[in-house]
Amino acid sequence: MMVRRRNGMRFGSWLLVIFVLVGSQYLSAADGDTLLTIMATPTSYKNFPGHAFLIISVETKNGPKEEPMGFYPFPGNAIQAFIGGPGIVHDEFKKNPVRFSNVSASFQGPISFVQRKKIYDIADRFNTSHYDFTDSNCIDFIDSVVRAVGWKAPARFPAQTPEAYVRELKKLN
Repeated sequence: MMVRRRNGMRFGSWLLVIFVLVGSQYLSAADGDTLLTIMATPTSYKNFPGHAFLIISVETKNGPKEEPMGFYPFPGNAIQAFIGGPGIVHDEFKKNPVRFSNVSASFQGPISFVQRKKIYDIADRFNTSHYDFTDSNCIDFIDSVVRAVGWKAPARFPAQTPEAYVRELKKLN
């Protein structure tokens, strides 16, 4: 039984309109139409200590929709990166688009809708967590994602670089 609204349009019709206008490009992606790419840049004097980040690429009927994410210390205080402070998940395209030309290691694999949801949950959790250079950094964000999607994760150790982590991830998977 459909519920009638005052304007005569049925509630179910409204839901269909909302789905078509807003959600269809995201919900139409079947398992396997979504790719997760883990990337890393090398350690250098310009990019100390390197960086690990990810891109979720969802195939839509209008082409791929890419969502890049990386974990950083909260902006405004460079000292926080070393002594610790609030962290934030940034859109990599906006934060540092030049970084993509410096990627030195990457690993890519398909993920399901459920795995994609887990990644968003992790990003939300890291968005309100503590950033610390030695034990809660960009690699720890990526490591949490890797484990959530069920890939074999490299062992973590304090002096590990993002590049070394991603190269080992590729070997294991």
